[in-house]
Amino acid sequence: MKFKSFLYGALFGIIVGSSTALLTSPKSGKEWRDLMLNLGGDTTKINKKLLTKKKNPSIQLKNELKKIEIAINELEDHFIESR
Repeated sequence: MKFKSFLYGALFGIIVGSSTALLTSPKSGKEWRDLMLNLGGDTTKINKKLLTKKKNPSIQLKNELKKIEIAINELEDHFIESR
């Protein structure tokens, strides 16, 4: 039960935090849309890679999630630098 509450809280925090970041950013809407489309394209490629490879899916998932984490960190750094 506590884990479920934590999960809901974390999800809510992510949604509120990302919405606040997007609404208070100095970038134009077009710049953000382009950035999000590029990031979305990357995750689509990652998902396709995961579906096509069948060896050791847990290790592959871990590696692909690490790549996503790096992409998100780069996005955060880019956002912080633009302020």
